[in-house]
Amino acid sequence: MDNQDNNLLGAIAGAVGAAAGAGAIQIGIPVAAPGILGAIGLTTTATITVPAAAVVGVVAGVSYLGYKAHKHFNNGDDDKRLPRA
Repeated sequence: MDNQDNNLLGAIAGAVGAAAGAGAIQIGIPVAAPGILGAIGLTTTATITVPAAAVVGVVAGVSYLGYKAHKHFNNGDDDKRLPRA
């Protein structure tokens, strides 16, 4: 890993650590309504509570993987595709 990767991982760790004190996030999920209402296709919303650090950690991890994939497929040199004047 180069220095830029280390800085990025440090920023991700800092964001997850900061979110750890933020508590929890509630997420609404549509589910079928109970009884006859569910049978005719109506829905309701169930809520789940997730620790904020988990949400931030997943988003940060996916973002880091996207960055690494971009860097891999572009060989770290974006100037190759720019037109020369």
